[in-house]
Amino acid sequence: KKRLGQSRSLRLWEEGTRRARERRESGGGEKSNRCCVLGGFGVQYAQPRSSSLAPSLLLLLLLILTVPVSPRSPSLRSSSLCSTTYLVSLSLLFFPPFVLLLPHTMANATGHLIPPVNFGLVEENVYRCGQPYAVNFPFIERLRLRTIIYLAPDDPSPQFLSFIDDQEIDLHHITAEDRGYGPWNQLSEEVIITACHLLLDAHNFPMAVMCNRGRHRTGTVVGCLRKLQRWNLTSIFEEYRRYAGSKVRLMNEQFIELFDVDLINVPEDPPDWL
Repeated sequence: KKRLGQSRSLRLWEEGTRRARERRESGGGEKSNRCCVLGGFGVQYAQPRSSSLAPSLLLLLLLILTVPVSPRSPSLRSSSLCSTTYLVSLSLLFFPPFVLLLPHTMANATGHLIPPVNFGLVEENVYRCGQPYAVNFPFIERLRLRTIIYLAPDDPSPQFLSFIDDQEIDLHHITAEDRGYGPWNQLSEEVIITACHLLLDAHNFPMAVMCNRGRHRTGTVVGCLRKLQRWNLTSIFEEYRRYAGSKVRLMNEQFIELFDVDLINVPEDPPDWL
């Protein structure tokens, strides 16, 4: 029995060696297969193709980059980038089909909506802010504005004008040209009345009131609107100072206090918040 077992192992070894020699000499057949002799038995297994190594190498590279990265790292302080890299590694490791959704997932992980400077809610469907920049356009697009009241003396930026045209938003550029373009020039009663008439028309909603920084001109219009809503002056000035910060102008507060709300014609169907 011992001799028969040795002879059988010898025959299997010779057969495996012969098959391996024939494949090496011929060079044909499936390149993805090769023969290996293990313990005297010819074992045939699939050789991984070069294309299948790409996900493994990519996963190894992402894991190497993920391990030393932390939010406290001076080179990468953004925790969102660290979490995104970790998310990519896990998706490749545990769920390969998730790679198809990888661009959308990375956009959700890093694409934050950034509001404009001094953005705030005045009333339902009425917003206030400073002039938006390109980084704020996705946020403004979510508001689905129909009307914009622009109170700054200078013209909006070309990028903002292009964005307004693309979104089909009605732009009302209201300013007192006879008072010049100085930053300290005060709004006139005509500008306030025109802006308030637009604010009281529900057909313009949703709408936004804005100027360069969303502080003084926007704050003055909103303050006069609050006076029309019968807010007390303490609450009106507190809201104005909250957005103006250290740049409070007493003449704007005086203008709000002395403004005559009877000059504003309230429509027959005013908004619910009036």
